[in-house]
Amino acid sequence: MEGNRIIVERRLAKETHAPGAELPRCAEEHRLAGPQFDALLAAAQSTATASEALPLWDELRKHFPEIPIGHIGYGYTLLEADRLSEAEDLLAQTVERFPGELWAAVHHTRVAVRRGDWSQALQRSLKVRTLFPDDPSGHVGYATALLAVGRLDEAEALLAQSRQRFPDDIWAWVHYAEAAMRRGDWVEGLQRWKEARGQFPADSAVYRGMVEAVARIQEYGLSLVGASLPLSTEIQQRCLTLFRLLEPKRIEGFNKARFGSEYDGGYVMVDDFAGITAAFSFGIAQDANWDAAVADRGIPVYQFDHTIDAPPIARSDLIWTKAPIVPRPAQGGETIDELVSRHGKPGENSLILKIDIDGDEWPVFDAASEAGLLCFSQILCEFSFLMNVVLDAHRYDQALRVLKKLTDNFAVVHVHANNGHGLYNIANVMVPHVLEITFVNKHRYRVGINDEIFPGALDTPNNPHLPDIHLGRFIY
Repeated sequence: MEGNRIIVERRLAKETHAPGAELPRCAEEHRLAGPQFDALLAAAQSTATASEALPLWDELRKHFPEIPIGHIGYGYTLLEADRLSEAEDLLAQTVERFPGELWAAVHHTRVAVRRGDWSQALQRSLKVRTLFPDDPSGHVGYATALLAVGRLDEAEALLAQSRQRFPDDIWAWVHYAEAAMRRGDWVEGLQRWKEARGQFPADSAVYRGMVEAVARIQEYGLSLVGASLPLSTEIQQRCLTLFRLLEPKRIEGFNKARFGSEYDGGYVMVDDFAGITAAFSFGIAQDANWDAAVADRGIPVYQFDHTIDAPPIARSDLIWTKAPIVPRPAQGGETIDELVSRHGKPGENSLILKIDIDGDEWPVFDAASEAGLLCFSQILCEFSFLMNVVLDAHRYDQALRVLKKLTDNFAVVHVHANNGHGLYNIANVMVPHVLEITFVNKHRYRVGINDEIFPGALDTPNNPHLPDIHLGRFIY
């Protein structure tokens, strides 16, 4: 857990002040304290070591007990001197006495991190986030504490939000990239490091992160010459085998329409709800616009997302459950087959499924029964980490089983690459790392030869600030 401690404390320390360095100004009133205060403060901030700074901060807080910066400086320096019990007591008193001081709360959280007390670190960083909602320290500090205890989905969701809300805070970008690295998704990590470099081109932490991502990718035997990744006929054949299963077809007798958000979170599907009795939405985060659009057609939508504490839209026809979708029955989780047996009817394709669960779709579909899947008229899925899928033999075997199972009874009628995750040349085959696919049940719909180019008129880029990824006819 030592690595976790360093990651979180680095965030909470922000620019990691050296002992005696100038702390953020915590109170305006110290300016009115007079020359003695100014002299003591300057002396404490100019010392080179914690042992020299401690008596100066102690004198400052005792002479000026009503001014918080002396207490915070003393507690901070105790922390840097690794006198954790004293730092804990002093900063706990300071937080209670000066509840409006951000840096008292931040350094109090750092004590818990330094001790490896993750329960307290989570509680304290969440309190910082709640009390100081307009400062990134609490948001990113809480996210990195979540990351440290392995709650990766929650951490990534919060870090993604923090990047957007606090674009000038480097640690939101750094820890968002580190989250992908902790998942072992080196390619996605490299993509995020590149995005961070665009925002902070001179930062050494970003540079080190890119170097580590490249090194990890190369451990897989990849080549990073130009934009090309490994020149292996076996890997090329994996790419072609998977994508040939996904050749799009033209839907006959029905139109397609876009449902949901204008950018990320919107899906193109067949505009047909006849006989549909329910829809499932697996993974919603903070965007339930697809769910609301389907509910507007008179279809109740059952939502499942264990990473949020409340649904983003409250409606009686949107029924949210705080539970993950899992491959096999487990306490607190739901499987596709369990939900189908509860809400569907055998032999009737009266359900619709939208699934965006960040890589968990592969084992979930792998475990789902053919009979259960046949109860869906349409399946909309964002398939993640295709780069990893074709490079790893185990993941490839699972993906091949999944796509064969789906395409035995479903036809692909729409594809769209998520432009937030890149397009990669793998063994001279262009592979989107994340791909949105719309499947229709062959027992319900007729399909023909497709002549559509993707993206089409109904598509928009997931990230509106980047150009969309052009797939052509998506025929391999």
